Amino acid sequence: IPDLLTVILVLLCGLTLPLATRVRAVVFINAIGIFIGAFAVSVPVAKHGLWELGWLWMKVGLWLLCFSYFISNEVGRVQYISARRVAKELGCGYSSVTTADASVPADKDRILAEIGSDVARVDDSITVLIESGMSTPTLRDVAGRGVGLKGAATCRANMIFGAFAPWFVFLLFAAHGE
Repeated sequence: IPDLLTVILVLLCGLTLPLATRVRAVVFINAIGIFIGAFAVSVPVAKHGLWELGWLWMKVGLWLLCFSYFISNEVGRVQYISARRVAKELGCGYSSVTTADASVPADKDRILAEIGSDVARVDDSITVLIESGMSTPTLRDVAGRGVGLKGAATCRANMIFGAFAPWFVFLLFAAHGE
């Protein structure tokens, strides 16, 4: 059963990557991954004790890594939903800086005077901000070339695991001598 748990956890981790923006699918996969990860870690530790795992400690380390991945993926999913909600609120009713409302009319007049003839550039910047979560010269240039920027400013916690997990696994195998 340990090898089956390892295969299931690795497949679930891999499955979350192409489904990252499918919020309902990811919450289901995360729940399964957290449950199986917790089960995979707790059973050998309860059966053998923490210090008497022998060769199994490598798999427990891998399972713990997968369990942590699903926890961080769930945190990332919640952050992603929050960022999308904020972007939706920012874009609610916005069409252009010239038609935007201001609580103080004098402020709107002053801002429009400062913008001058750059209204189109400011509108493009605000559109990039709403779509991606931030607006930089590079993002505005990329958006101008027709590339979609939805969620470009979001960094999900599972990306960190994706970067460091292979190194951790290699270290586990190197420490064990295989």
